[in-house]
Amino acid sequence: MASTTTTTPTTASNDHTDTAIIVINIVLAVIATVTCAGRFWARKLTGVGWGLDDWLALASLIVNHAFCAITVEATVNGGLGRSIAVVMAENPMQLITFLKCVVAAEFCYGFSSPLIKLSLLAFYWRVFPTPFMKKGIYALSAACIGWGVAIFITNCLQCRPLSYTWEQTTNPGAGTCIDLILYFVGNSIANSLIDILTLVLPIHETMKLQVSSSKRVGICCVFALGSLVVIASFVRFGSLASLYSIGVTDMTQQYALMWTATVVEIYVAIIGACAVTLVPVYRKMRYGTPWSTRDQKSNQISSNPAFGGTGGAGGSRPGVHHNFKRSANHERLSTGNDSEEYLHHGSGMRYSVSGAKSPKREEASDDVPMDTIVVQRDVTWEEERKVRQHV
Repeated sequence: MASTTTTTPTTASNDHTDTAIIVINIVLAVIATVTCAGRFWARKLTGVGWGLDDWLALASLIVNHAFCAITVEATVNGGLGRSIAVVMAENPMQLITFLKCVVAAEFCYGFSSPLIKLSLLAFYWRVFPTPFMKKGIYALSAACIGWGVAIFITNCLQCRPLSYTWEQTTNPGAGTCIDLILYFVGNSIANSLIDILTLVLPIHETMKLQVSSSKRVGICCVFALGSLVVIASFVRFGSLASLYSIGVTDMTQQYALMWTATVVEIYVAIIGACAVTLVPVYRKMRYGTPWSTRDQKSNQISSNPAFGGTGGAGGSRPGVHHNFKRSANHERLSTGNDSEEYLHHGSGMRYSVSGAKSPKREEASDDVPMDTIVVQRDVTWEEERKVRQHV
């Protein structure tokens, strides 16, 4: 028995699970921070304003950074990843620190997980504003918010009083707690289901896009990152189901896989949600411009005075607005019924341009699906030429 006690600390110290947990957390935290910063830079490069999806991704990153800090604290001072026998032999108070970190991590996960899902759904709304997608986004958003509220309430009521969550080892019988492992299994099942539905929701719309092979490869890579989120979610569920079936006998060591999978799940979700927006950053760093060749040609045509752009002596026409920063460059007549006439005195030619708002467009969303042309106004061009007869 004495030799067993001596061997256990040695084996645990050579395991290096605690070191691996810290390294994984720090590496993913750095990558997620860089991609999120790149997301905001990409919006600035293209002149697209920062939207709800961007702020939700940033909020999820901040909360998950707090989760990361709690994980490091639980590993260094709480014994996460090491045998509980070693932890108790070194300092019994480490177990209290560990349990406090468990409670704090639960609250962080309850916020960061739905925030990044809502960010992705808001991005879907921006890119695919179709009736089918809107219905799916509404349903999944309600599910995310409902899951987050349920997790918050359960976290607050998991033990009565809540402090009994970490005081049960030093003051047993001073409170009551729910079955925490069963609670973790339940919220993991619901979370995994929402992850899967969020991942597959845009597939139907994506397959309808008429894009090049290289862009299809990029889209597939984004979905591959999304599948990693689902895999991490399944790993978390599997480890929890195993804990529920065999029971918790070595808490600090048995929680290691579940805890790490939880951190990986959120950070990979943030990286995947931000990676899809980084194309302008890639072009800027490689080619010196955030625009593709097609976008640059479109800008040049729009700025040509022959096409009614801002270049040349004539300048911009009153009542005509230009947008050259977005990839879908266009000229838009001002609101109301517009009409303009031009007379070329040298040739005697008269040009008349009139526009009226398209009735089909009035009730539609302002968002335009990718690779789609939406008629906002019906425009009529009339040309009248005076013919001179020589006698």
